[in-house]
Amino acid sequence: MLRPLLKSVIARHRTTLRDQDVILDCAPDLAVWAGAEDLDRAVSNLIDNAAEHGSPPITVTAHQVGPGEPAVLIEVRDHGPGFDPGFLPRAFGRFTRADSARTCGGTGLGLAIVAALARRHGGRVTVSNHLGGGATVALTLLVAPAPIPAAR
Repeated sequence: MLRPLLKSVIARHRTTLRDQDVILDCAPDLAVWAGAEDLDRAVSNLIDNAAEHGSPPITVTAHQVGPGEPAVLIEVRDHGPGFDPGFLPRAFGRFTRADSARTCGGTGLGLAIVAALARRHGGRVTVSNHLGGGATVALTLLVAPAPIPAAR
């Protein structure tokens, strides 16, 4: 199930983010086709990125894409300045950093790792800015098949 994993990642980040709120909105019954370690790393990278370059609150939402569609959308949104529009097309490239991020720590691999993990599991990742400020990185993954009930 997705919700316990997201709660665990957020709980781990709350110890280092101190004054930043991280809000979770995820139905309890969602499951995705991805390894737990890979998913943990991807969501951790997204929260780290939002905390480093955005402003609180950070919102993590997960929901099924639409009726009958076998995909779950996991979004991490911050309320900071967003990405430089010129950087958006290259945001997932390895070792790429927006000019405003060059004075901070990091190597420019966080979003590239998220993209690689998404592809590994048949998913995709996108990034966008909000008109009112902030950025959203959206990770789309396939829904995991429902477990087969044990025979009685």
